Amino acid sequence: MKTQITNQHTDSRKALFLSIGMLVLLAATLPLMAQAPDGSHTLAYPPVHVSNVPQHPNSPPGILPVQFKAADGSNQVPNQDQGSNPLGILFSGGLVLFGLAILVSFVLGCWKVFTKAGQPGWAILIPIYNGYILLKIAGRPGWWLLLYLIPVVNIVIAIIVAIDIAKVFGQNALFGFFLLFLLCGIGYPMLGFGNCRYQGVAAVATA
Repeated sequence: MKTQITNQHTDSRKALFLSIGMLVLLAATLPLMAQAPDGSHTLAYPPVHVSNVPQHPNSPPGILPVQFKAADGSNQVPNQDQGSNPLGILFSGGLVLFGLAILVSFVLGCWKVFTKAGQPGWAILIPIYNGYILLKIAGRPGWWLLLYLIPVVNIVIAIIVAIDIAKVFGQNALFGFFLLFLLCGIGYPMLGFGNCRYQGVAAVATA
C-alpha cells in the first residue's frame, strides 16, 4: 500500500513537471512564430517629416506650431517606437503569447481527459458541446449549461464542476479548485497525461 501511494505521488509530480514544461515550451516557441519575415518583433512605421508652419497672428511670440506629415502627405501624430518600451512589449505581445500557451496546454489536457473518460477528445474543440461533455464526465445534468449564462452563478457552477472532475479522477476538492478551476492550464494536463484514471460518477456520490 505504501509503495502504491509513493508511485501515485511520483506520477503526479511527473505530470506536474510535464504540464509546466509544456507551458514553457509553448511560451518559448510562440514568439518565434510571431516574428516578422526579417526576424524583428517591432512594427514598421512610415517616415515622418516635420515642417514649420508660419506663425499664427494670435500665437504667443517665439512659439512656432509644428506640423507632422507622413510620407504619403497626410497629417498624423508620430507613433512611439514600441521596440524601445519593454513594458509595452510585456503587456501587449508577451501576455497574449502566454495566454495562447495556456490555452493550447488546456486544450491538449482536456483532449486527454475526455479520452480517458470514454468521450471523444475532439469535443473540446467545439464550443458549448465541450461544456456539455465536461458536465457529463462530472456527472452533472446537461441543462446546467444554462447556468453558465448567469453572472456570478456561472463562477459557482464552474467551481463545482472542477471539483467533480477532480473527484471522478481520484483527486480531492483542493486539486479541483486550485489546479482545475484557477490553474486549468496545468491541472488538466496533469489529469490527462498523468497516471490518474477515470473512476466514474460513483466516486463523486460517495466522496
